[in-house]
Formats: sequence, C-alpha cells, structure tokens
Amino acid sequence: MFSKEAIREWLKKYDIPVMPLLNIRSIEELKEQGFFFKAVIGGPAAIELFKDSKTKLYSFEDIEGSTELKDWDHAGRVLR
Repeated sequence: MFSKEAIREWLKKYDIPVMPLLNIRSIEELKEQGFFFKAVIGGPAAIELFKDSKTKLYSFEDIEGSTELKDWDHAGRVLR
C-alpha cells in the first residue's frame, strides 16, 4: 500500500491535479456548475458517481465501467 505522501508525489510528478472525493452533494454541485472531470481514479463509490458521464474511469479494483489499473506506473501511462 502506498502512503498519502507517496501518492501525492506521484501525482505531482505527472502534473495531475488531485481532488479528494468530498461528498456526493459537493461533486454534484460542481458538475451542475459546469465542471468537467476528465478522469477519476477511485473505488466503487467514485466510479458509481461518474458512471453516466464522459469522464474516464479508472480503479485498482475490477469494477464494471472502469479500466482496471495494475499499479501507479500503469496509471501514469494511461493518464498522460
């Protein structure tokens, strides 16, 4: 398992913005205001929240509707 610090450094290395999954209402409000999420890496709750959008969905788990990532290096390659 990766530490929060290691994940943040990895995201910074690939110049990928990060936003923690707040709560469902906060995400819905951002979407209503016209924010577009190009990609989401997350677990079942995050994938469910974005499954009906054009957002590219990724997970480290086998979740229907998302692309399963093998590891963080794989994530870096698909998000470039």
